[in-house]
Amino acid sequence: MPPSSLQDAYSQTPLVLAAEGNHIQCIRYLCTLDGVNIRSQDLFHRSAIHWAAHNGNLDAVCDLFSAGADVSATTTSGETALHWACSSTRISQSATRRLLLEALIARGASTSQLNYLQQRPVDVLVDDDTDVIAFLLAAQEQV
Repeated sequence: MPPSSLQDAYSQTPLVLAAEGNHIQCIRYLCTLDGVNIRSQDLFHRSAIHWAAHNGNLDAVCDLFSAGADVSATTTSGETALHWACSSTRISQSATRRLLLEALIARGASTSQLNYLQQRPVDVLVDDDTDVIAFLLAAQEQV
């Protein structure tokens, strides 16, 4: 059975599950296989790039981008990987979050994309570090 056809009851593929579980070695391996859909999404349109960003895993985000992940993919609630990186409580260090945000924006993530509550990524930011806030606001002004 080709890897692209493997999925659970929620349409989660092995790649999405590996990213959700923050298993970088699995992500890297799956990205090398023929037939793996790097852009696959589950029933709620969450993709591997969403989970990698949510986990604050910059290496996984970069690996997924190299394999063709879509930075503009949105969930059913209109959230991008940038929203998830901003709202994640799994990222405990501001410096880590800033590097992740920089990588996402450098790949074209929209700082003005609104989710279903009409919130931009900066609006869902859980980090009160003024450097991170200033970076996001400056990035938004450059659009």
